[in-house]
Amino acid sequence: MSRMEAEYIALCGDDAIDQDQMSVRALSMEHGAKAMDEGNALVCESAGASELFAMMAWMILSSILMTRLNSLASWLR
Repeated sequence: MSRMEAEYIALCGDDAIDQDQMSVRALSMEHGAKAMDEGNALVCESAGASELFAMMAWMILSSILMTRLNSLASWLR
């Protein structure tokens, strides 16, 4: 127990600590849920961005590949 907690118990008593701990836990759970929602939204956004990047990279690579295949086909004729 920290010094501040000991002082608080001395001033307010054990009952106040229990009520405060419950309210702190409730706030922590609320903030944790909010942070989790924000984190999930961020993960979804980054997944969307990475999928978009992968799709763009695939389109560029496939266009390069098609160009090379066309030049190879014309060379073989």
